[in-house]
Amino acid sequence: MIKILILEDNPLKADAIFNVVNQLGGCTFEIAPDVVTARRIMIKEFDLLILDMNLPERFSEIPKKNIGLKFVEELKSSNRLKLPKHIIGLTEYD
Repeated sequence: MIKILILEDNPLKADAIFNVVNQLGGCTFEIAPDVVTARRIMIKEFDLLILDMNLPERFSEIPKKNIGLKFVEELKSSNRLKLPKHIIGLTEYD
């Protein structure tokens, strides 16, 4: 079973990503709408992280540019958080 975390603040985009990847079968999913939630979840191991590059730190905040990339750097340097085997970054912006 492939474990996937989708880190996306837009529920419509998160659902679209889920629907596409779920067609492959054999996957379990968790969805995080912000970086704070993702930090709580990433103490577990995932095979794949699919994340938006522009995210809010907390769900009630405005998304900031490249927070997704900063979160990946945090995962790489953290002793507590688990770096997934694969990471896919997405954005609708240039």
